[in-house]
Amino acid sequence: MKIEPLTRFSDRAEQYARHRPSYPQALYDHLRQAAALAPGALVADVGSGTGLLTKLFLDNGHPVIGIEPNAPMRAAGDAFLSAYPEFRSLDGAAENLPLNAASVGLLVAGQAFHWFQPADFRREALRVLRHGRQAALVWNRRDERDSFVQAYEQLLDDLAVDYYKADPKHRLRQDSILEFFHPQNPIYATFPNPLSYDWDALQGLASSQSYVPLPDHANHAPFFTRLRELFDQHQQNGAVTLALVTHLHHAPLLND
Repeated sequence: MKIEPLTRFSDRAEQYARHRPSYPQALYDHLRQAAALAPGALVADVGSGTGLLTKLFLDNGHPVIGIEPNAPMRAAGDAFLSAYPEFRSLDGAAENLPLNAASVGLLVAGQAFHWFQPADFRREALRVLRHGRQAALVWNRRDERDSFVQAYEQLLDDLAVDYYKADPKHRLRQDSILEFFHPQNPIYATFPNPLSYDWDALQGLASSQSYVPLPDHANHAPFFTRLRELFDQHQQNGAVTLALVTHLHHAPLLND
């Protein structure tokens, strides 16, 4: 079955906006210093989805243009960020950015690069970034040293749909990252990002993941029955801690 990234999250946009993990302030602080991100520099968030990574830069005083090809996700992002006058979203793809040449101070992609065509995205990123400015690729990933994460991963292995085709754990190729930044070697950094979920929020998080079975799938009821069992086994004071780590690759983009 072919994976369709432009429509894959259309029926999950509301859950995505409400329950997907946010990004830590430490990620911004690192980029501000290591990427020499000037105050007020324009940030372009490619594959901005519902605006979770965008919000981090808006909260730190940057105007942001979100580029998102999926209409329901873009609408959810517009609603989520409606209080920020320095935000605007555009319909567009990573391989054909609706941005002016040399207009962007930082180009970011959160939870999205593994869906892009790396060579075409690199060409467009070089076009829209100001000379010597940086690109940053970001993912929140589950920390598989954690016992709850280990049990959740086993549940996904057993009952998820297209897990090995859709999740960045399986889909992302490290050589694609190196090709994107070539001839630079990107800086790699990680940041702890543990988040607490009660039962309703954990259900919402699972429902936002494109490989978790929808209600019309035979695996839907068994999946959520086992998820409830995992929650009951691992919860403390009515919540589980999802051990996440934010992964960052960044460097200036230079012509070969």
